[in-house]
Amino acid sequence: MAGIASPVGIELAEGFATPSDYLTFLSSAARVVPGEQGDRIYDQLTRFLRQWADTMNRRELLQLFGWAATAIAVSPAMSGLDTEEQERLAQAIISPSRVDTRVIDHLATILRDCKAQDDVLGPRAVLHTVLSQRQLARYLLTECPAPLRPRLLAVYSGMSSSAGDYFFDLNDLESARYYYGQARAAAHEAGNTELSIYALCSMSYATSSQGKAHAGIDLAAAAQSLASKTDDPLLRVCAAERAGTAYAVDGQYKPCLTEFNKAQEGMLSAKDAPADSPAYYYHEGLLASHQSECLLLLEKPKEAAVSASTGLTVFNKSYVDGYALCTLHLGNAYLQAGEIDEAAWVIGNAANLAAQNRQARLVKELRTSRAWMQPWQGTRAIRELDERLAGCGVEVGA
Repeated sequence: MAGIASPVGIELAEGFATPSDYLTFLSSAARVVPGEQGDRIYDQLTRFLRQWADTMNRRELLQLFGWAATAIAVSPAMSGLDTEEQERLAQAIISPSRVDTRVIDHLATILRDCKAQDDVLGPRAVLHTVLSQRQLARYLLTECPAPLRPRLLAVYSGMSSSAGDYFFDLNDLESARYYYGQARAAAHEAGNTELSIYALCSMSYATSSQGKAHAGIDLAAAAQSLASKTDDPLLRVCAAERAGTAYAVDGQYKPCLTEFNKAQEGMLSAKDAPADSPAYYYHEGLLASHQSECLLLLEKPKEAAVSASTGLTVFNKSYVDGYALCTLHLGNAYLQAGEIDEAAWVIGNAANLAAQNRQARLVKELRTSRAWMQPWQGTRAIRELDERLAGCGVEVGA
């Protein structure tokens, strides 16, 4: 196998005995390498697959795509399929030109399942599945029949957005930006306005979180412009909230409140949102939590505390990480106001919630909050907080 080009950034061992060996190597690499580099490896895998498919038997081919095929097979969508239907699905994996609406529906169902699991268990529980299914969708797009391509592109866009969200929550912003960009491009090609809006909102939030306020404002403005063309009120809420966040990062108090007022007004129509809205998880509690976060950036601790407290009373607690973040915002509001004992107690409560899914971004913010409390090091409240943090597996100063 000498002379085969290696994928970008991957060091090849000395030769491979068979094409199957090399393809197995590439498939393993594609599973663990995120972002653009992982996509390039996967593209190389599919090129070699096509080159050597005629020399390999069906079992070898399915084994190479085993991680994708297995994830489909164990999904709830497969529970009612007979042997013939499962065979059709396997054949689509081997030959993308045979993809049909049932295959695309399976992929969409897996994505919905993963979103529901992430809401409770956090991104680590679903990241691998979403990435593998996204790669499978990417592969199927190479020969997908033209009439079905927009639908498959929409699923691919949704998977890319979810992957971006998961990497964002895991503090890998470079990978998050890449997947959000892929989501936007796929949504644009599919002509799907709703997914385009959602990708722009995600890009705005990730950009603002890096302190790039002006770019965040521009992306949110683009999302709001598109939002005028959709009947989905939750996407309008999302776009306004992202704009408000970007203004807060830029230190603009009045524009921030104006956008959050728009978002709150939009929530009144939330009941009219389609069931498959990309922003399905938006609710009054989450919006209040985001507003509290922005008020903290603007150094308005009393207003931030009111907003976070309001959010906690109406929060959908099935979204564990969001409820924990809202609790942390309340603790930080007390801290910013100099109410240290109350801050320590509430931040400890947030740590207890964070222990349920170990979201990296939440753990990072807990550590940041604890670092702000250094002037009160040695007080009883802080000692008790440190004990609670340690019990939750959050190392102070890590």
